Amino acid sequence: MLEKLAAELARRRLTGPALTFLEMSRPLNVLGSAALHFFTPLASTLADPVALKRFAEFLEQRGSVELLIAIVEEAERAQVSKPPDPRDP
Repeated sequence: MLEKLAAELARRRLTGPALTFLEMSRPLNVLGSAALHFFTPLASTLADPVALKRFAEFLEQRGSVELLIAIVEEAERAQVSKPPDPRDP
């Protein structure tokens, strides 16, 4: 799930803003997890509630933001090393 999100961020060239956001929110990851748990009933109309719960539980763990940053950086390296897709704008 995280790799898919990171690949999409890299494909859309949004890794810079995503990494900046993750670095800034690093001290608040437990608060973000609690907010996800709180808003799951409302957010489940837009996203898979099981995936939201799993992501909230992931954020509760120490080192989760660092792992997410590493996954996004790896997706960026993979995107840069592959040839450009002519269908991308």
